[in-house]
Amino acid sequence: MAQETRARLIRHEASLRSFGSLFILGGLLGLGGTAVAGLALLVEGPAAGVGEAAVLGGLGFVYALLSGGQLWTGLALRRLQRKARVPATLLAGLSLFSLGIGTLIGGYLLYLLWSEKGKEVLSPAYAEVRAATPEMRPGTSALAWGVLVLLLLFVLLIGVAALAA
Repeated sequence: MAQETRARLIRHEASLRSFGSLFILGGLLGLGGTAVAGLALLVEGPAAGVGEAAVLGGLGFVYALLSGGQLWTGLALRRLQRKARVPATLLAGLSLFSLGIGTLIGGYLLYLLWSEKGKEVLSPAYAEVRAATPEMRPGTSALAWGVLVLLLLFVLLIGVAALAA
């Protein structure tokens, strides 16, 4: 019974875990960027003026909180914890506002989280199924690989643009 349930849901599980990995990557990149911006603010802040430095510091703090939340959500999704559903829904909702591929990805994540299969994969009963079937391991979904390649190309493009400027 457990093997049948796992076999039926393993692709959905893999997709949710893949989104968790993408959130972890995004959270780490965001925290890294915030740290670099914070160091720049420390160096250049006194020359910018107190008001401007305070605004930039506040924005950096908010961005660090969002990046930390994204990292936490990614870790919880990788572990298929039910508590990841609400923050992942909020992050998916935010991506709906980025027209194009972001809208599609956010919509797909919402489907993964709130479909009947998603509810089952994130349930305590499915955690027992996973514990009973450790030999069955999901692979990384093709969508996750595609998004990862696009993200890496985007980061590479930004790096090339920064070097050219």
